[in-house]
Amino acid sequence: MLIASLFSGLLGEKLPGKGTIYLGQTITFLKPVFIDEEVTASVEITHIRKDKPIYTLKTICETNLNGIVIKGEAVVKKSI
Repeated sequence: MLIASLFSGLLGEKLPGKGTIYLGQTITFLKPVFIDEEVTASVEITHIRKDKPIYTLKTICETNLNGIVIKGEAVVKKSI
């Protein structure tokens, strides 16, 4: 869960950015992450609702050693 917490930092600071409200998150833990491993977290917008500022994003964490270690989906709302 510590590694998955990287997503909230990305969503709140970068994409979609300040004012982001978490509506939900699904997470699948695929492989272990070991001490001193470098982890890269990324998010990608897969859907934007037309009627409200609600975004669905693909979420991935990966390491150089094990590849993708966490994958999931987040749903967030950008407050105006």
